Amino acid sequence: MRHQPGSLTLHVLPALLLLGLVACNWDTEFGTPEPTDFDFQQIPCEPGGQSSVLLPEGGLAGGVFHPCERPPEGGSPLAFTGWDGLNAVAMGGQTTLDLDWDGGASLAGSPLLVGVEGERGWYLLTLGDLADPAPFAFHVAPDPGRTQFTAWLAIDDGTGTTDEPQVGAILEIPFTVLDLGTGDVQVTLTWDTHTDVDLHVVDPTGEEIYYGHSESASGGELDHDSNAGCSIDGLNTENVYWPEGGAPAGEYVVRVDYYSACSVADPTNYTVVVALHHEDYTTYNGTFLPEDADGGGAGSGVTVTTFSFP
Repeated sequence: MRHQPGSLTLHVLPALLLLGLVACNWDTEFGTPEPTDFDFQQIPCEPGGQSSVLLPEGGLAGGVFHPCERPPEGGSPLAFTGWDGLNAVAMGGQTTLDLDWDGGASLAGSPLLVGVEGERGWYLLTLGDLADPAPFAFHVAPDPGRTQFTAWLAIDDGTGTTDEPQVGAILEIPFTVLDLGTGDVQVTLTWDTHTDVDLHVVDPTGEEIYYGHSESASGGELDHDSNAGCSIDGLNTENVYWPEGGAPAGEYVVRVDYYSACSVADPTNYTVVVALHHEDYTTYNGTFLPEDADGGGAGSGVTVTTFSFP
């Protein structure tokens, strides 16, 4: 960080004592001074904690949360100018958007601020040598009461301080939060094209949950099947979950199958997020080519991960 408050308390305490003595003499001889406004935004904000909306996973991995006010924009030519992708995300899930920027060919080493409109605080992380557009992942906390939020992003040119970063225009992205099931075990699949991609989860008893068998005897359920048969819903999300206290103990297998390219000629990038107890999150990424589409059913797909619960 570029600015540390150091031993601020040690310097302030004797200064306050001296100021109290001066104030007493001033009151006796000249009367009570007029009150003055104090700018609380100048108080250094110590790094720590996390957002109540965006979790420190995915694109925010390694970012440090600063419980500071959102900085004013316009102090730098570096700025994100737009985004592309799916801005609908399941509770506890993740989505990846492509970000565009102005102000330079590379953002290597530039600090990035990511926050939520209406929430005090933002994540600070350092960008790598990204290509334009740059993919960035947003991972959302499983809050059943949240239906939408707006994320904001800004690029710091490095000339300011941690408390007062110098940023360009701030990019705001509205998100819709899908009301999907969460619980002891939640597996969420998202992807970035108008194609039919299927999530398959095998529970510890060997029973497979997928579009052709959406509920298991153990209590697991596939509660959303996007783009089935190329009937595009625009959400590109599938979700399998076991409710609180309902997930059986043992090994789970997660597979993803490319059912149909739906006339899309581009590669399809997918993300799987496995969440245990709403707090243990693991993210997996992969890519399908159009020729990978197989119209598969039970037993189909590539294995993304196996995990044990609890």
